[in-house]
Amino acid sequence: MSREILSLKQAAEHVHLDVNELRHYAQRGEIEASKRGDDWFFEHRALDEWAQRELLAADRKGLDEQHRAMMD
Repeated sequence: MSREILSLKQAAEHVHLDVNELRHYAQRGEIEASKRGDDWFFEHRALDEWAQRELLAADRKGLDEQHRAMMD
């Protein structure tokens, strides 16, 4: 199975993020990416896995905030 590689623009569109925001995640090492020259590239599978983890973390954070608000 071949690995589909996405450019920064393609990857940002895929996960519905601003290009600069996705670049910052990559620069901080929060998402698996490779840099060639000034260009960033993302493996489709790794990008999907990262997005799923982020979505789950956001859901948990939202639930925690709702719980705290209810308990106040």
